[in-house]
Amino acid sequence: PLFMLTAAATRLDEIAEKSYQALPDQLARIGQAIAHELDPAAKAAGHLNADEQALAQRIAGTLKNAKRPLVVSGTGCGSAAVIQAAANIARALNQADRPASLCLVTPEANSLGVAMLGGIDMDSALAAVRQGTLDTLVVLENDLYRRASADNVDTALSGLKQLVVLDYLNTPTARRADVLLPAGSFAEADGSWVNYEARAQRSYQTYAPDSEGPLADVQESWRWLRDAQQAAGRTTPEWKNLDAITTDCANAIPALARIVDAAPSAAFRRAGQKMARQSHRYSGRTAMRANISVHEPRPKLDADSPLSFSMEQADASRVAQQGRLTDKALTGPAVAGSSESSHKNVVPLVWMPGWNSNQSITKFQDEINGHLRGGDPGVCLFEPRRDGSYLDIELGKSAGDALRVLALHHIFGSEELSARSSAVAERMPANYIALNSREITRLKLQPGQTVHLNWEGGSFHKLPVQVNDSLPDGGVGVPQGLPGMPMISATHLQLEKA
Repeated sequence: PLFMLTAAATRLDEIAEKSYQALPDQLARIGQAIAHELDPAAKAAGHLNADEQALAQRIAGTLKNAKRPLVVSGTGCGSAAVIQAAANIARALNQADRPASLCLVTPEANSLGVAMLGGIDMDSALAAVRQGTLDTLVVLENDLYRRASADNVDTALSGLKQLVVLDYLNTPTARRADVLLPAGSFAEADGSWVNYEARAQRSYQTYAPDSEGPLADVQESWRWLRDAQQAAGRTTPEWKNLDAITTDCANAIPALARIVDAAPSAAFRRAGQKMARQSHRYSGRTAMRANISVHEPRPKLDADSPLSFSMEQADASRVAQQGRLTDKALTGPAVAGSSESSHKNVVPLVWMPGWNSNQSITKFQDEINGHLRGGDPGVCLFEPRRDGSYLDIELGKSAGDALRVLALHHIFGSEELSARSSAVAERMPANYIALNSREITRLKLQPGQTVHLNWEGGSFHKLPVQVNDSLPDGGVGVPQGLPGMPMISATHLQLEKA
């Protein structure tokens, strides 16, 4: 059975045993009531109506009978209280001899890795710029206008002496730059990523920009920073390759100390050779460049990884011949066991006769969607704990007549990179805000009427109102990430008729 406690309706509601929508603080109270039902040592929740209390008892009863209970939460509501309540439910289940898995979903790829770096938040950074504390701002692969209101960003940037931007997208922030440096995208760069379970994983570039032509200057952001240090006359840090900067990062940030173990160094070899990025079936390099030259180019040398941009180097067929693979499969070393000629954290390719590329991945798992036979790649930077105490839930303060901001995410439009695809862009909704019918009547509005948005630190004019009756009273749905849609950092806002 699946239970959904959310701020707005979702596509999962149609398969849920029960779905319930409420404001984030109320969701946290229901979560705390579930924890209390599971373990009386957890604090009881107040301010629940009879239906909500009955729902908490029903969910708790179902969880008590579950063999493998799972609690999923995350940052979607913009509420620490919701996350704390989810953690308390998981702890209460453990106390009730029902060991639970807790999954906390992060908003974007590598969000957890960035958070573990530390530092200040966006509002504090922009405040420092406005106050004149900084005269030069460096923005790494990010669009400030997706993170804060346009007025807030414009005011901050107007006081700068110099804005330096490193990016691979033509963003509004990049267009404001005094110095713009072309950074390699995720497909053109090597690096480490930390996923939602705190697993650090190494990614390797799959595309090497040409050394000549319009993309000749493209390189990883960290290499631009290294070059800037050297241009400024600083001899350190000497980041010759990815291994060097990864080691420095691990030494400087204790929480990331184990990222060096996420994958082998660039010096790793199998049978004395680098590993091929392509399978033995890959060919036609000369034909692909026939419009440029009929001479076969020398593959680019990769100093940052144990992989080569070719098919001639060591590949899994060597391992297969030694009998370490089954089903006549060719794959990277993830399936090759723990022999000295392999490493589970380097998987350049997967291939099996009769299957296309990643469609064959299940052939190398202990079960579908299970673990890889040779071990999962990457390394967990911290492990879940079974001990500890219940968290004190921090509920937000009342904001009077202001409406609680509820984030609405769209498959088409809310993610920055895919939104730049023309096929996705055609399916993106127009900008809007959403209210339920009762709130529209209370505020004396009409569906389709345009309104002004005002919140602490920003404002936005003329957005049409849409009806969404799954939203709770006191909430306003604000779509996330749509082009031209304001980023609202505040938790509450006021509406005014246009």
